[in-house]
Amino acid sequence: IRRPPRSTPKPSSAASDVYKRQVQCDVREGTPGSLNVIIEFPSLQSAISAYESADYQSLIELRTPHSELTLSISEELVA
Repeated sequence: IRRPPRSTPKPSSAASDVYKRQVQCDVREGTPGSLNVIIEFPSLQSAISAYESADYQSLIELRTPHSELTLSISEELVA
């Protein structure tokens, strides 16, 4: 996992860390991309609030015509 440069803007002031990783995977169903991004929030509720915020919802309108993605909100990933 590699951290983006400090100049990378965070998607919300509630986010604490952003990680991104290019991965090779054996796709059995669906069409995932080659870049995964994990955005860490202080809590599950703060991630949901950031997604539902007016700021992020306006970004969805800008992004949708130009990209495809799968977005999931989940509890903490533990190694």
